[in-house]
Amino acid sequence: MAITLARLEPDDWQRLREARLAALEEAPEAFGSTLAREQEFRESDWRARLDPRHGPKLLASDGDVLAGLVGSFTDADRGATVHLVSMWVSPAYRGTGVAGLLLDTFVGDARLDGRRTVELTVVETNEPARKLYQRHGFVETGETREHPNPAVAREVVMVLKL
Repeated sequence: MAITLARLEPDDWQRLREARLAALEEAPEAFGSTLAREQEFRESDWRARLDPRHGPKLLASDGDVLAGLVGSFTDADRGATVHLVSMWVSPAYRGTGVAGLLLDTFVGDARLDGRRTVELTVVETNEPARKLYQRHGFVETGETREHPNPAVAREVVMVLKL
């Protein structure tokens, strides 16, 4: 296994589309969107997601095989905070260190971008993900949010001060 990370730019929109749709298909309960919704996105939608102002987007690969991804967005009124979203690791690569590599690289890039906080939400029943984030310094704020899919448990808010 030789994992490489790619920092995605707007011209990488097809790679993001492929990875995001694979993640939505494999773990629909982990995301606030749906496969059907995002299959309808146009090229301009994918390019907009890759606008560098929204923070880092990373793709992990093992040769030509997709291993994982992480994305982000930034609220215009909270530019010092970047929201970690779209964190996903292919089942074949879970437990291999890919998630930690993605997370550490993402946080490093956020620091270099001048961000002061990384915020994320995680489904409260997803213990492996919560423990991963805790091992990397994230703390639960005590705040929870409704998941967009009412059939899914609530989401826990976690933050990392940079």
